[in-house]
Amino acid sequence: MLSIDKLIDNHAFLNPYKIAIKHNDRTFTYQQVSEISTQLARFFKDKNINAGAIMGMAVDRSPEMVITLLAIVKAGAAYLPIDNKFPVDRINYMLNDSAVEVLVTSKNHRDQYRHHDNIIFIEDAWAECTKYDNRSFEAEIDEESIAYILYTSGSTGNPKGVAVKHAGLANLLLSVQKAPGM
Repeated sequence: MLSIDKLIDNHAFLNPYKIAIKHNDRTFTYQQVSEISTQLARFFKDKNINAGAIMGMAVDRSPEMVITLLAIVKAGAAYLPIDNKFPVDRINYMLNDSAVEVLVTSKNHRDQYRHHDNIIFIEDAWAECTKYDNRSFEAEIDEESIAYILYTSGSTGNPKGVAVKHAGLANLLLSVQKAPGM
């Protein structure tokens, strides 16, 4: 079964020095994305984040966000993207409704999430992950595992969470490679 982590790692093997992420004047190659995300995944596993865990992701858009999302998937967890600009009540509802076990956020959003028990600051994770092996490992993922949870606008009053499985995400990514050709 193909999953997003395997698709990217396979691409990294075939095109290690090709640019995967470009943001302003910063770039990351596929090899860097693969290796750093593996180190972060090992860091998460060391923090007792097990297959099937739901991890909230409340960080600003950046290469670190993208690579950390991949690391969450490699760790076998599912991620819940959280927009820090959402109203506090909506964010708290999403975190509680999805049963988030761990919240990844940045230190500049510390006050917004101070009432959550299990927080990993992305800055700390990136600093500590360099201690971990960057060689690939097998994630505990199957096609029925949840890759991420996305919340709708909530036209009925509360937003509704939609769980996207690895098989669906991989199929989507493979199909957009063919048409329109991304």
